[in-house]
Amino acid sequence: HAIRLLIECKDLLTTGSICYPSSEVELLRRIRFGEVTETWVIEEAGRRIEECRDLASSCTLLPEVIDRDAISRVVSGCYLSEWEIQGEI
Repeated sequence: HAIRLLIECKDLLTTGSICYPSSEVELLRRIRFGEVTETWVIEEAGRRIEECRDLASSCTLLPEVIDRDAISRVVSGCYLSEWEIQGEI
């Protein structure tokens, strides 16, 4: 999950959005199926964390202040929709 989240972080900081499927879907599959070592994943995560920190320091695509109420409404709506589909509400 760490590498996927860091890929999404980079997407968000460089494009202002997160794309699905991931631009690095093949890498994520290799990780999932154990084709890379745990050590490699940890080192790669560290490298990507630094990359995201660097990008965040100069990013102008994202607002300085977020609208927490708007985000809460969107997230709540997603949960409610899924629960309705699953017949849980």
